[in-house]
Amino acid sequence: IYMIEPRYFGQKPSLPLMMKRGEMFFDSLEGAQDEILERSKHIGKIASVAATLAGQKTQHEGDGEAKQLVYAAYLSIGRITDRAVQQVGVDSAENALTSDAAHSTFLETSKTLKSVNFDGTAREFQKFGNWYQLDNNTFTLQENVDFPNKYIGKGCPYAFGNPDKAAYFSRQTDTIVKTYVEAHRRNMPRSSMHRVVNLLMRD
Repeated sequence: IYMIEPRYFGQKPSLPLMMKRGEMFFDSLEGAQDEILERSKHIGKIASVAATLAGQKTQHEGDGEAKQLVYAAYLSIGRITDRAVQQVGVDSAENALTSDAAHSTFLETSKTLKSVNFDGTAREFQKFGNWYQLDNNTFTLQENVDFPNKYIGKGCPYAFGNPDKAAYFSRQTDTIVKTYVEAHRRNMPRSSMHRVVNLLMRD
């Protein structure tokens, strides 16, 4: 059970408090993979379910900032995992996206890009294979990739310098990758529409 801290209505929380609360939210999801997947029903809902569940587990359901951190992380990594699974299969995707090369790639891009633009690169990789290079063992930036200046900004504080924070960041990306990979292993439908189609086909 987590201690309830005062809320500051109308004020954005300080960066240290936001990082502490974000860590609390991510920690609460450790070992919760099955619960997330069972609640989600389809892959497109995993990010929102993870954020909601973290709020419930920490008893901070009203903390929109921390929930958004979880949601954004799951959404972007989920997009990348989706493309990886389609391209190389579940086992190779998991190996590539949890490799040391992938850790370095996620750290570099999360440090360099604004959150919305990191998700933009994840979306473009999912749809078109842009920005990133994937093979059976590694996940890296494409050679000579050059992000537009408008993409660059204050990124995730956990992706900066401190080795302990960087290691924590990489553990979380691994957890997210493994959650989405498991969803694909279970052949979960991609969306509510796919879920309905699957149910109709069973009948």
